Amino acid sequence: MASDQSADSLSSLRAVERVCNILDLLQEASEGLTLTDIADRTGLPKSTAHRYLVALETRAYVGRDEHNVLRLGAAFRPPVTRQLEQFLIRARPILLGLRNATNETVNLGVLDGRQLSHVIVIESEQMMRLAARVGEQGMIHSTAMARRSPRTSSPKSCGRCSRPRACLR
Repeated sequence: MASDQSADSLSSLRAVERVCNILDLLQEASEGLTLTDIADRTGLPKSTAHRYLVALETRAYVGRDEHNVLRLGAAFRPPVTRQLEQFLIRARPILLGLRNATNETVNLGVLDGRQLSHVIVIESEQMMRLAARVGEQGMIHSTAMARRSPRTSSPKSCGRCSRPRACLR
């Protein structure tokens, strides 16, 4: 009886250690990891890693994107960050429509003091293009986004129309 409880205790500790190893890997991998990456790096069988990841996803400790790349989930972020994440999910189709209408790269950034962080970048499909990467930061005074943000642009005529407005070009 005592040896059964001891074996169960060791098994539970091993499971906790494995889950912690997975979470540590995801914390270190800013680009995210695939199931295969996690199984290889932890030495776990793919089926075992998958079971742990499904349990972690159910509780939002791990999130999976449309390419099956896994990252730390919303449970590790404060509520304000989760609200931003929901906003970004809703903004992406609108920005994609803007990119398709203009055939230009579309960026969405968040101000962080004097820095502007790119949170969504939808690249133009043109052969010649310049695009930032998600997560890149730039000083607010030197980014095109800051020059076009409602906070930094004042309503005025752009010369192409007679109505005063903040110009989008």
